[in-house]
Amino acid sequence: MEVLFPLALKYRAEYNRHETMQPDVRRLCCGERKALTMEIVKKENANGGKGPMYIKHILGAGELNSKVKMFAEVTIPAGSVLGYHEHHGESETYYIISGEGEYNDNGTNRMVKKGDYTFTPSGSGHGIANTSSEDLVFMALIQLD
Repeated sequence: MEVLFPLALKYRAEYNRHETMQPDVRRLCCGERKALTMEIVKKENANGGKGPMYIKHILGAGELNSKVKMFAEVTIPAGSVLGYHEHHGESETYYIISGEGEYNDNGTNRMVKKGDYTFTPSGSGHGIANTSSEDLVFMALIQLD
């Protein structure tokens, strides 16, 4: 199965002109190739953080099942912060694709880099800051309890 995840850097100019974008992406699905779109959303100061972040929704509402709230590639530019927030009735996992940052794991800070993953269960909180000079890119999965 071939799945293409182009990095959000490719769309940086378009982010600056549009709040959301839907670039054409080709991927293999159920034995056939289909043209599907992925919504890209720019958020400013998310959850009380600082600066922009970009969320590329890999699966749309029609593709998510009743147990998954979000599956997305998230890009946090250098110096930006996704603010601390709690999850209730859901859990969230991050898988770091590139870059590095400081991850707040329910009040305990630790560094994360390419290949690391995090898990925040229901009733806990987290946030992440890009502390490097390059984009911090990770996959985010929110599952409902």
